[in-house]
Amino acid sequence: MAVSAFLVIVSLTINFVIFRLIPGNPVDLIGGPRLTAPQVAELKHSFGLDRPFWEQYFVYLGNYLTGQWGNSFYTGRPIMDEISGRIWNTIILVSLSSIIAGTVGLYLALVSGRSYGKIRSGFAISASLVIYSFPVFWLGLVLVMIFAVVLGWFPVGGTTSPVPPTDPLLASADYIAHLALPLMTLILSGIGASVIITRGAIFQELKQDYVLTAKAKGLSETQVLFRHVLRNSLLPLITFTALNFGYILAGAILVEIVFSWNGLGTYIFNAVLNLDYPALQASFFLISLGVIIANLLADFAYARLDPRIRR
Repeated sequence: MAVSAFLVIVSLTINFVIFRLIPGNPVDLIGGPRLTAPQVAELKHSFGLDRPFWEQYFVYLGNYLTGQWGNSFYTGRPIMDEISGRIWNTIILVSLSSIIAGTVGLYLALVSGRSYGKIRSGFAISASLVIYSFPVFWLGLVLVMIFAVVLGWFPVGGTTSPVPPTDPLLASADYIAHLALPLMTLILSGIGASVIITRGAIFQELKQDYVLTAKAKGLSETQVLFRHVLRNSLLPLITFTALNFGYILAGAILVEIVFSWNGLGTYIFNAVLNLDYPALQASFFLISLGVIIANLLADFAYARLDPRIRR
């Protein structure tokens, strides 16, 4: 926990320094060359840019740690209010895709491990490599063409219909229909990596002495895989997911842009187009915070799965 808290401070510090090194300043972005010298001085004072660098840093640190993330340059609204309406859409998309992709990938890796050297084992790993090599935005566009444009099974994009249903059940069904294609894109992209990582771990575990001991006791191959090998094979998958969480979020951002999903990805995209530095600063902090939390949860999962770590 102490390390995670330290990493949060480090990420906040890097976030602060990077945006202070970017050429230009907020005053130029807001007013441009039309402002008079008194107006420029007034704006700098309102943003705290006339204070010493170290004082700006501690004010920024205190504001972020207390949830005061400033206002958007583009809309003028509090950034916390804007992000709070979007962040849950991204959390739902990323968490569901990670869980489903990890579960399906683990199952396929176990099936591949049982049939090592056979055709279906080679097919599973080959298919995983092919899917893993596809750019996530390209995969999303292909799914849109097939399932939205050609077949018409799902909406092309958006989070809800232009006029959302008022009935709660119909509104939930409408949300799920819009979620289906972005979710499917991230799941297909994540399954390949899960199979590749877990399959290698399973092959290593199948060579261990405890597997021979379990078989000598009369356990079937399925019992050995699911009672013993599965638990130890989860460790590399958890490590990979935690370390790869930043890339998962990056993929989710691209998917949100492709499908116009109302999440953090489209918020970052619009902030880049509008040079909305406070919005970008808050979004980058949330991404780094998500990576830190993912690694912290991975540590807890490790301690749960491996008794040696608890000691």
